[in-house]
Amino acid sequence: MTPLIARFASDDRGMSAVELAVIISVLVPVMMSGSEIDRYLRCGRHAWVAADSFASVLSQRATLLGGSMWTQDSDLIGTVLTEAVALYGAQWRNNIGLQATYVRFNADKAGCEATSTCTYSTATILWTWPGGNVASQNALGGQGLLRSCAQKNMVPGGSAATAKTLPANVFGGGNLLVVDLVYVYKPTFLSGVVGSRTIVRQAYYAPLYQDITIDPSSKTSEVAPCT
Repeated sequence: MTPLIARFASDDRGMSAVELAVIISVLVPVMMSGSEIDRYLRCGRHAWVAADSFASVLSQRATLLGGSMWTQDSDLIGTVLTEAVALYGAQWRNNIGLQATYVRFNADKAGCEATSTCTYSTATILWTWPGGNVASQNALGGQGLLRSCAQKNMVPGGSAATAKTLPANVFGGGNLLVVDLVYVYKPTFLSGVVGSRTIVRQAYYAPLYQDITIDPSSKTSEVAPCT
């Protein structure tokens, strides 16, 4: 056995095989990690575009909202966040948290709405739609984002919205549409080591044509007004 080992060690081909094995053992995990990072960043961008697109569509509504309009408009999420559809198929809606909230900013001083000296430190929720299913509500609640009419007054907070706050830089006159999207990213490689990551993206749009109002005559099961 010893002569065989000695001959293998002295053979350039043997050393090359050892070197190749070492290189492969290092490069393969690095390549897999690089691919996973790229996929995660791409998924994060898609999640932001999905939230932004949904908010844009809702903000351009020129008719009163009712029925299943929120669900119909949110169908575009599946065409943008393709990772969710590829992973979960027709059940993709049960694996994301999606919320649309419409708020009105309140001037600190009555009657100052038409002046440049107005300041705003509170916002009132006019209506909120929690994604249309329980899974969405659970995902939003897990991130501290689920809103309700029971807590309809919001105040300035950090750089991202929470259930009770909005970023200070979005406070101003008029109304605002806030969309929250929560998606749990699951890695393809090294899932036991890296684990899943929760992606949260938010978008803010002012109504484009008119107030985004719920039709009072519509018997919608998706959302109810808070005022």
